[in-house]
Amino acid sequence: MPPRLGSRHLAAVGVTEETDAIVVVVSEQTGSIRIASGGELGDPIAYDEFARTLQQRLAAASEPREAAGPEVQA
Repeated sequence: MPPRLGSRHLAAVGVTEETDAIVVVVSEQTGSIRIASGGELGDPIAYDEFARTLQQRLAAASEPREAAGPEVQA
């Protein structure tokens, strides 16, 4: 993560590393909006694209995940 980003950005990434949360981060200094998920912080999002981008992320997060591998029968 770029060093110019502050503690709220680091916290957002940290929360998403430990949970399945999607976190919206707004920079106090610049007002830029970013979305963190899966332990990664996305690029800045334009204000007029925010709602659409968040809806896409939420929809993708609610899709069933593929199984990790074949089930083993005992």
